[in-house]
Amino acid sequence: MTYTPSPGQQQVLDADDEVVLVLGGAGTGKTTTAAAKARRHLEDHARAAVPVQRIAGAPPIDRVLFLSFSRASVARIVDRSREILGPFSEQVEVTTFHALSWSLINRFGSLIGLSDPYLLSSAQAKLFPRTDALKYADLVPRALELLAHPAVVAHVETRWSLVICDEFQDTDDGQWELIRAIRGAAQLLLLGDPHQCIYANLPDVVGVSPQRVEDVRTMTGTRCIELPEASFRDPSGIIPAAAAAIRRREFDGPAISTAMTGGQLEVHYDADGSHEAAAVAQAVESLQSDGLSVAIFSHHNDALAALSDELRLIGLEHEITGLSESLTAAIDAQVAMAQFARGVCDWKVVLQYLAIFITSAVRGKAVPGLAHQVLGAQPASPAFSRRLINLRDRLSGEGLDRALAFARDAHAELGLTSKVTAWARAATLASSMLEEARRRVHGGDDNTVLAALDLIADANRSGQLTEYASEPEGAIQLMNLHQTKGREADATVVVLRGNDFFGFEKTEPYQDGSRLLYVVFSRARKRVIVLTFGSGHSGLVAPFVRLAIT
Repeated sequence: MTYTPSPGQQQVLDADDEVVLVLGGAGTGKTTTAAAKARRHLEDHARAAVPVQRIAGAPPIDRVLFLSFSRASVARIVDRSREILGPFSEQVEVTTFHALSWSLINRFGSLIGLSDPYLLSSAQAKLFPRTDALKYADLVPRALELLAHPAVVAHVETRWSLVICDEFQDTDDGQWELIRAIRGAAQLLLLGDPHQCIYANLPDVVGVSPQRVEDVRTMTGTRCIELPEASFRDPSGIIPAAAAAIRRREFDGPAISTAMTGGQLEVHYDADGSHEAAAVAQAVESLQSDGLSVAIFSHHNDALAALSDELRLIGLEHEITGLSESLTAAIDAQVAMAQFARGVCDWKVVLQYLAIFITSAVRGKAVPGLAHQVLGAQPASPAFSRRLINLRDRLSGEGLDRALAFARDAHAELGLTSKVTAWARAATLASSMLEEARRRVHGGDDNTVLAALDLIADANRSGQLTEYASEPEGAIQLMNLHQTKGREADATVVVLRGNDFFGFEKTEPYQDGSRLLYVVFSRARKRVIVLTFGSGHSGLVAPFVRLAIT
């Protein structure tokens, strides 16, 4: 892609200050500019007669670290920056805070008693908690423990000469401490927008606040560059202007009127909540008929799961976003099926991995009843029990290739309905992993191949859980409002209900809720359809009902 910086973006490229804080609204090109800055930085190093070094005897520092708290954001950064970085792509590490922490733990964990670390997915932790394993929330704190050791500090301080943090306003206290701990003498490039700080009041969040941006703005050695309002996502500027007006609570202003008159924004109201799934499906089908990619945004996980079930019943295929561990759980289950077929593991192990997959497909703390049924903790229907027995009998004694073929079809054979795409993608990956395992052992027997396959699957598991969330191309994505950060689509369908709970803000200007709406409404490139249902809407979203009926 061709990148031509605006005057404000050029300031970012030219800045050589110790800390560069770049502020700009949604779609103003912060991430793209950061990629261009990384290339400029590496080009300057390449042209230098003597590469920059931190300490005497250290290797040249010609690498850039690009950090994000969100796996979805990492996937977006990797996709968008590849062409801009060009020949320097291999010198830029794009990763998450948790993936970086996991890599440090794997390399130096023995210093804090983690010589053989194992990472549990949230679904595994619900079903089979282990005191000797790490959970996702443990990674950054344990990495900070490691960074108290001189050997670890010496490693990270000679690795990068530029550290970039995306979505800086959403970093919690641990992540900000991690940035400072690994930085050494590297230049810091911090990308943020206080108006997009939407995680401050979520459970278990510590220190996420727009105040972090203000604290860095006044920090010694910081230069702040504010990018002017613009949008590379929607060059017309109509949708970004409407999103900004919603954040400012200007529902009667010209930005909203222009968007509605031009068809970029539609708002509908239906007092009958039972019509929700049908109305969503109709909106999606209309948008798809215009050749647009679609994402559906719904508030709260229980309502999202219910909407997903109803959409599947009426035949609208989609994927629930933000449950990427379903892919790793599906791979684990299919590998276990191959191991069972060759007599390497018991059927009980297969059932455990199936239960983990089923649990990974839902949100919340509760384990779904179907997972309990698979494990025998609750009675299953006779039909489902027969399906499990049939699958077991079909797998018994099969060769590896046929076993994985049966595993590929197991999702449909068992009558599972959630994460269809994740299971299908896992089947493709499992077959590739099997071929890689065979190459590694050079003609070894099935048991040797399966041992190699298990190692490959284990490495894949930790990478998928910490690195980035890849999502199927072209699929309709369904997500809750807080998951919309880092994502975009041609068109979005926003579902608002009278019983949606948006926190304890009761009066204007609903600062926290308005920031969330700003993020949600700035994700679309071309069109936004708002569907409101029921009655008694909170003051935050009540103006949309008024827009729909006036």
